[in-house]
Amino acid sequence: MNDDLKLIDELIRAHRGISQRVRSLESSVTDLEAVLDLQKAQSGWELDSKEALAQKQAALGETLGYLDAGLRRHFEYEEIKLPGLFSPLMMQWLKLEHARILEGIARAKESLVVSEAELAHEQRLSRKWDIQRMTSEISRDVEDHARKEEVTYEMIKTALTKTG
Repeated sequence: MNDDLKLIDELIRAHRGISQRVRSLESSVTDLEAVLDLQKAQSGWELDSKEALAQKQAALGETLGYLDAGLRRHFEYEEIKLPGLFSPLMMQWLKLEHARILEGIARAKESLVVSEAELAHEQRLSRKWDIQRMTSEISRDVEDHARKEEVTYEMIKTALTKTG
């Protein structure tokens, strides 16, 4: 039982670290938005704007890559450690949630691949909204999932401490 409590506490701490990475993802989108707003205001800087957009998209891609790698490690750890505390049905739900989140990140990473033809001014503005929507969805999905898991972990923790 003591090991189970340690595991639950460890997973709760890990979720707090993941939340910080999700906020980093949202920050990258804010930076991208600022670049696109600047482009709109100063359309004469077309070459610099394209380069700035490419740099910001690369930074966002890097952030998504870190988030993806970190979540994969975390999800794998949960899927190895939790079967003793979760029912088979809860484990199935957990794996489905993990797969859904990772698929969303993969789609977002794929969408960041930009060709020179896609860098026309109007397309950049359209991409801005698409990227914001996707990153908002990822952020919301990860945060919602973490909250669900944390509630579950707290319930398990209460049951373990009250019965043991």
